[in-house]
Amino acid sequence: MAWRTVQRSKTLLGPLLLACACWGSLTAFAGSSLCRSLRPSASLAAVTEAKVDSKAATEGDPAKLEFETYKFNLAWTKMKQAEEENSPEYPKLKQEVEDLAKVVESLGGSKPAEMMTLDEAERKVREVREDLSFEKLMQMSNEERWLLAQGLGPAFPISLILSYTLYWTLNVPFITYAYYTSVLSGAASMSLVMAGAYATSIPFKPLIYIGAILFTPWVADNIMPAISKFFKLFRLPDEQELNQL
Repeated sequence: MAWRTVQRSKTLLGPLLLACACWGSLTAFAGSSLCRSLRPSASLAAVTEAKVDSKAATEGDPAKLEFETYKFNLAWTKMKQAEEENSPEYPKLKQEVEDLAKVVESLGGSKPAEMMTLDEAERKVREVREDLSFEKLMQMSNEERWLLAQGLGPAFPISLILSYTLYWTLNVPFITYAYYTSVLSGAASMSLVMAGAYATSIPFKPLIYIGAILFTPWVADNIMPAISKFFKLFRLPDEQELNQL
């Protein structure tokens, strides 16, 4: 009896093992087919994600921007030296500076005002006029304001001079009052009064800078044309103008 039971178990075990083996083969085949069908899209998604991450890292990497700006400054110094010496290397260095300027701009920086054309300077001024406000400038750090100011073109230095002139003009009554109440009475010296006035101006420097940035569009529209006409009075005539005389 026991022998028959063992024989019957062996008889049933064979087909069962064969069925398990077939099921395992079908499962493996289906899994491999599914992986092959999904692999291209998964690879494409991985490549796309890598490209996006690389682009985001490039655009928002301050260390890379600082490094490229340093390279640009070195190339700019070499170009200026070659220009002063009339070196034959000047065209090559100028092209290198222009290429580095494009890299710096692509990373979020800006090229110096000397490299800007009139159209680029006007575009920068329009961006300030349209996008910036006193509240936005107050939220910026000093470094961000400095980077912004470097891209505003030649109108910004004039605006900054006017802003400082206005500030110290408003301080004249206070300095005069301190002079008559302290210096003339012998309580303090004039140097001490001016040192106090300068120390008082330090907290107001961000406001002076912000005022100069916001004042730049007005300077570009009203002051810069007059300055351009003034300097043209001292410009030597070119060949075409000489032929017209």
